[in-house]
Amino acid sequence: MSSTVTSTTFFLDLIETIDINGVKQQAVKKMTKNSVTDYNHRILTLAANSTSTLITLGAGNEGGQATADDIQYIRVSNLDDETSIRLIIELTDGANGSFHLEIPALQSHLVSTKQAVIVPNAGAFGDYGTISKLKAVTPVGSTVDVELFLISK
Repeated sequence: MSSTVTSTTFFLDLIETIDINGVKQQAVKKMTKNSVTDYNHRILTLAANSTSTLITLGAGNEGGQATADDIQYIRVSNLDDETSIRLIIELTDGANGSFHLEIPALQSHLVSTKQAVIVPNAGAFGDYGTISKLKAVTPVGSTVDVELFLISK
């Protein structure tokens, strides 16, 4: 049986606006991704003082996993109005470590590629690897709601 899902185009419009002393400035970035047939949109409540896997990029689309080869865009948003979280991006070759960044309260991080490399201090730039997991770390005493949105072929 062949699929009855028709591919579509994903549109993202990012509008940055600032008004300083009555002078308004605006930058608009438009992005499109073609051949989209799958999306995942979830809100997850993460336990306090924990490391939670948000998504695993692997060979298939089983529960909690998306096909690494087909990922086109990921957004992770911290829905908490007070507490920051740590986003961890792991690569399939974890020998060099992982990439960590803070997502402050009510902020988001966009991932528009599945290729990354971690370069150790004073190390040579290596070949790009594929992102294997996105994880989030919550602080002691704070559960945090996180929104995950991704699209793939």
